[in-house]
Amino acid sequence: MTTFAEAIAQHGEYDEDELAHYGVPGMRWGKRKRRDTVTKTTDVEVKVAPGKRVEARGGAGQPPHPDAIERAAARQKARASSTDALSTPELKRLVERMNLEANYNKLAIEQPTRLDKGKKFALKLISDEGQALLRGKQGPVVGTVMNIRSSGYKGKHAKK
Repeated sequence: MTTFAEAIAQHGEYDEDELAHYGVPGMRWGKRKRRDTVTKTTDVEVKVAPGKRVEARGGAGQPPHPDAIERAAARQKARASSTDALSTPELKRLVERMNLEANYNKLAIEQPTRLDKGKKFALKLISDEGQALLRGKQGPVVGTVMNIRSSGYKGKHAKK
């Protein structure tokens, strides 16, 4: 491929009939090079707003902490041999770390999420509907559907 300067030097002047591409080799037509490079960080971003809960984002891909590595090594040593293979300080650190991990997991599971709240709402609605059906009455869902069917939908997007 000749450059613009080489084409002028060969012909002495610029030839309008010649088609030449002076872009980046391998670059697709209509595609722009990305100017900003997005780097995936493993840092944790913390957002603090007055009167609101602290929000944190990120943190994926963190390397294991030396304490966790030490725990894994001690646990494997105890599995392969027995706890007799561990010194008293090693065993003490292992048990303490395992207790902390168990307590954390227990606490993390108990925290309700938005999904849990929606699940709780849906289960209550289904339960109320079932209770009403057992009593031979219309439940909240069936009642609403029947009202809409009988009176017609008069909402925002109703056909006129």
